[in-house]
Amino acid sequence: MPTGIMIKLASLILLTLAWTGCATDDLLSRFHRVDKKAGGFTKHYSESLFLITAKGHFSVELLLPRGSSKGENRFYLIVHDWDDKDVPGADVSALVRSAGGIGAEAKVIVTDEGGGLYRGKASVPDNVGKWELFIKITKDGITDSAIFLISGGQQGKTK
Repeated sequence: MPTGIMIKLASLILLTLAWTGCATDDLLSRFHRVDKKAGGFTKHYSESLFLITAKGHFSVELLLPRGSSKGENRFYLIVHDWDDKDVPGADVSALVRSAGGIGAEAKVIVTDEGGGLYRGKASVPDNVGKWELFIKITKDGITDSAIFLISGGQQGKTK
């Protein structure tokens, strides 16, 4: 095989691995990609929790590893705007709290991974059975939010 073709093939393979997250983190590899439309937005993974924010400015897709429960949990958020385009560089903040917003709560570390993908790390308080993940997104002066209701030990319903 000519060298030029081999270089192009190798580049394509590396680009594909980086794009799908296989090269750096196995969290995304646990989910099955489906790309279904929901309310004008795209839900990418069948096992994810999906919400359109309260004012309809963004969609938020929450990817949790199996067995999310008390203690430290890692997750991904995929954020799209009202045109169903990726939202990189947004100010995304999150808070974990007891269901209903009463009782224990903890801030969440959220980092921008690029391309509308955000990685989070949350410590769920020990005394919480059902908990909420409150997500606030601000981009270009537009702020909106969503609240995911999670049952300890499993992926739960969205609120």
